[in-house]
Amino acid sequence: IQRTEKQTIAPWVEDLRRLQDFCRNSGTGFLVLISPSKAAFCSEETPLAWRRYYDPRPRGYVQLVELFRENGILFVDAPALLAAERSAHPPSAPFFPKGGTHWNSRAVWLVANDVLTQLRGQGQPLDPLTVLESKLSLQPEGRDKDLAQLMNLVHPLTYPCERVSLERETKPKEAQRTMAVIGGSFSAEFICLLSTSGQFSEISNHFYYRLYKNRVADNQIVQIRSSGIPEDFAREIFGADCLVLEMNEASAPFADHHLAAFVKDALAHLPDPAAARPSFRSN
Repeated sequence: IQRTEKQTIAPWVEDLRRLQDFCRNSGTGFLVLISPSKAAFCSEETPLAWRRYYDPRPRGYVQLVELFRENGILFVDAPALLAAERSAHPPSAPFFPKGGTHWNSRAVWLVANDVLTQLRGQGQPLDPLTVLESKLSLQPEGRDKDLAQLMNLVHPLTYPCERVSLERETKPKEAQRTMAVIGGSFSAEFICLLSTSGQFSEISNHFYYRLYKNRVADNQIVQIRSSGIPEDFAREIFGADCLVLEMNEASAPFADHHLAAFVKDALAHLPDPAAARPSFRSN
């Protein structure tokens, strides 16, 4: 129901292109990931009275995708990708569990493979993720029940959930890559899944850019510090082999959000393009 003028969100996208150009010229894999909103993706489940407020004008998400294409931004459109997958191959359990706010591991796996495909096209030696096992259950765990937990029910809700586990590669340490992620709550499952693949030695996550910084290795997320703002952009951001920026489609109508703030600061801390890339610092 939120709408904005397209020119309102254009300036930060233009800055984003400058950052992308720097990363690509320096050999860093670069990508923006638009994650889905449950209210938008599962709109048929929202109350009819709420749906009457729907504004027929283009959503901010639609405008953002248009701006990305107009400016040549490299991105993965997860809402469109998952909607097409749901239509062509209906999943055994919803991509958004009934009692969860976030996507499930199958949805993340599908999107992560598209991310890796695009990074591989940029010269990064990354392989597709293969599902080793799929587990269906009526007993939600972890993030699949993060919304239901807030209800504090005497009898917990039961609903269909799917968890996938991946085959792990045995790449030597020197062949593994590093990744810096600037993202919100949807990036947590994403970085965990990438970590379990065995292709990354370290992944850092600057949570909503300003809030705090995490490090993930061997599927273990550890909070590094209470501020997510890099202390050393050259090593913490530009020292990574890959840089992925994640934002939810619900943030698209706004000109001021965590990615806009990050892009502005990153452009102010661009390292010397002629200098050698420093070693990545995740902690």
